[in-house]
Amino acid sequence: MFPRITFCLLLVAISFSCVYAQTAEDKAQVTIVLVGGDPLLVDEVSQSPDGYWYKRGNITTFLDRARVVRIELPKPPEEPEKTTRKWRLADAAKVEEFFVSKFKRPLPLSAFGQS
Repeated sequence: MFPRITFCLLLVAISFSCVYAQTAEDKAQVTIVLVGGDPLLVDEVSQSPDGYWYKRGNITTFLDRARVVRIELPKPPEEPEKTTRKWRLADAAKVEEFFVSKFKRPLPLSAFGQS
């Protein structure tokens, strides 16, 4: 009896922790700009002939087309600048200089280039 209650309590605790682990920051929110200029942050928007259906959390609501100025989709995340490039054989001198300055001895090489 006791292990069964413990298992049920553990299951309930895990369920609550999973729900609270999902935050609004994980999802990119869509902004609906209303006629008065007020922004409305929502999770999802779908368009119908009469207006827009939007979802916030678990609640879906209809919004008349006349009340909406525009819908702003989230910007895609910018790709970080690519600072690395492929290593070339011409860069070998730089590598040797770095190794000597760092370890105070020459770079142990048995062959240089393709062997």
